[in-house]
Amino acid sequence: MSDDEFDFRAWRERLGLTQAEVAEEFDVSVSWVQSVELGRRSAPGRLLEYACIYIDRALEKPDPALGLLTKAEITDRLDGIARQVDALGVLVRRLPPAVDTLKAGQRKLLEAAGLPVPRE
Repeated sequence: MSDDEFDFRAWRERLGLTQAEVAEEFDVSVSWVQSVELGRRSAPGRLLEYACIYIDRALEKPDPALGLLTKAEITDRLDGIARQVDALGVLVRRLPPAVDTLKAGQRKLLEAAGLPVPRE
């Protein structure tokens, strides 16, 4: 491959796409994708390179009318969800001791008032 040739396989692998996923996205066969990657076939003109550039840009700066998120926005949202899950985990770990404390306080109040204390 010369320096000015577009490396289709490297692009596909960078995005983490399978040959089947690319074939579906471009509406071509998997064998076409394989042929291009092996250099047995080339896309007409620079069509393939331009299509890949378009997809890259769509991932980085999507059209707001389509409602798509950028990779950075998706990462930020996932990080936010992870922080919320971590915070919930801390709360859940604190619940049993808090419940035990509340039950003990309730027992003391009932005993002090001379009322029956429920069994556990």
